[in-house]
Amino acid sequence: TFSVNMLNFYQLDCKVIQFLLCWLPISLFSQEQTSGIFNDLNEALKQPSKVIELSLEGKNLEAVPVEIQKFYNLKYLSLDSNLISSIPMWLSSFEKLQEIRLNKNCLTIFPESITFLEQLVTLELRDNQLTIIPNSIGRLYNLSKLDVSGNKISLIENGFFKLSNLK
Repeated sequence: TFSVNMLNFYQLDCKVIQFLLCWLPISLFSQEQTSGIFNDLNEALKQPSKVIELSLEGKNLEAVPVEIQKFYNLKYLSLDSNLISSIPMWLSSFEKLQEIRLNKNCLTIFPESITFLEQLVTLELRDNQLTIIPNSIGRLYNLSKLDVSGNKISLIENGFFKLSNLK
């Protein structure tokens, strides 16, 4: 049997559930913003000093947005699945950048600017149109993960063999 006390408890539970359903997504969104993880450029631009991770995957970008220059604390950048064909030289100024993902873009030349990122640990360039791994990659002495699969690499220059931390 169903008692009045059970009904009151049931109604209370429904109110709690309604509250959680209404507020949980907002609190998760807020948590995302305070943690420094962003997947929307406009939201990130509201707090540029807090941006640590930026993921702009599948946004049909033809170029790396210049606004990214404002995110001087950036450690992780993902621009996967876009239409990017070149990487600007200003990207080399990101001293804290540790991981870059440029998978599934339109890169034909290995991005020289990336080879100046001394803190870089992970570099993903899978499924582009690269043919050469240049000598300058040897500057990335902290690099432990390099993914260039799905490219048509025909030449690996000597700098690659200096990467002693690759796994």
